[in-house]
Amino acid sequence: MKYKILAIDDEENILKLLKVNLEKHNYEVYTSTKPTKIIKLAKEFKPDVIILDEVMPEMSGLSVAGILSHDRKLKNIPVIFLSATIDNNTEDNYTYLPKTVEVFKNINIIIKDRLYKNRSDYYKYKLKQFIHCEQNRFALMALIIFCILFYNIAEEHQSVSWFKKTFKELTWPEVQQIVSSPREICARVRHRVIYKPDTEDIWDDGKTTWTREYGDCEDISQTIVDLCKEKNIPAWVEVFSIDGGTEGHAVVLGYWGNKMWMASNGWFQYIDDLADAKHKVSREFKHWRGKNINSSRISGAALNGFRWYETFN
Repeated sequence: MKYKILAIDDEENILKLLKVNLEKHNYEVYTSTKPTKIIKLAKEFKPDVIILDEVMPEMSGLSVAGILSHDRKLKNIPVIFLSATIDNNTEDNYTYLPKTVEVFKNINIIIKDRLYKNRSDYYKYKLKQFIHCEQNRFALMALIIFCILFYNIAEEHQSVSWFKKTFKELTWPEVQQIVSSPREICARVRHRVIYKPDTEDIWDDGKTTWTREYGDCEDISQTIVDLCKEKNIPAWVEVFSIDGGTEGHAVVLGYWGNKMWMASNGWFQYIDDLADAKHKVSREFKHWRGKNINSSRISGAALNGFRWYETFN
């Protein structure tokens, strides 16, 4: 597997020198004298590192980097600037290098430093190398086949196998069976149920929301409460609102051991008390800050046919 380098400079001889030195070290190099086409070139070539001349007639290197930083897919690509006026320097995602023959000879070392900026990047590179090896691909296929066979055997001996808990979507009875703590319940619900505003604002029970896989904050909260109820974990839905407002936000409050916890849209966290929960909700909705926040506890019996409205996404 070759790393890809995109080099842009208005001087052809500099580009040729870069290309020769980098190809010696097994890099795939694409060069251009057109900085204005950076987005098109980067998306087509998909480089791992971009080398830019700091000063060019059509557009400066910093301007080119600014364009890259506003593109979601390109903003994290490391950029190396070549400069005739600056010494070696590194700032954020940018590295500045002087235009000298010595730098061009050793630019391979500098690029490796940018590619392997931390240990996780190095392991990602090794993983890519492993996958691109044909022999390893056969080994991976064999492992997948083994896992499928293991899954089928395990299914015959357990109502909910380890494999299914880890890799397969669970039904409502199955998730009721395997969860054991409020943190795990929140994680399962957050993974399964996608937040989606309900135009009718009808409060559904946990099983309905789990089955359709989406719901409002009140649906997500009730799903968590229903699972907690199965495990005898004290939990309830608390609705917060502000004075004079027509909007509300439902969260789950409960106890685990001697600690109080809350879950907003499935995100679990420990809290000190109800006042702390109000504070965390006000941080979640900035336009609530500095206003009096009311709360009301909603019991399961009160949910039947309950309708309310929330005006924010």
